[in-house]
Amino acid sequence: MDGDRIFSCLAHVKAKNGGSVLESDELGAYVTIYGLANRVEQFVDLAEDALAEIGFEVLNLDEFLELDSAGQDSVIQNKIDQLSVENRIQFDSFNAYTSEYGFH
Repeated sequence: MDGDRIFSCLAHVKAKNGGSVLESDELGAYVTIYGLANRVEQFVDLAEDALAEIGFEVLNLDEFLELDSAGQDSVIQNKIDQLSVENRIQFDSFNAYTSEYGFH
């Protein structure tokens, strides 16, 4: 973990190839992602790969932050505490878009 930093971002996603991952797959979803990486570009690659593995296409990643390893609220701290060299990405809850409020 030498040189690794903790990042977070907001991901806007939709199911790949018309798959069915969420109730409202055609509208997509958003999720906060936490990751352990040397630099933000590595974090982006890890996040995109992890989302693809569970059936999502990334529409957009934004709101990037570098986080401290302590002093976060309990939900965020729990996600940070689960990060390791073997487990570099953690997802918060996926939130499906409803009606016309999907990501554009």
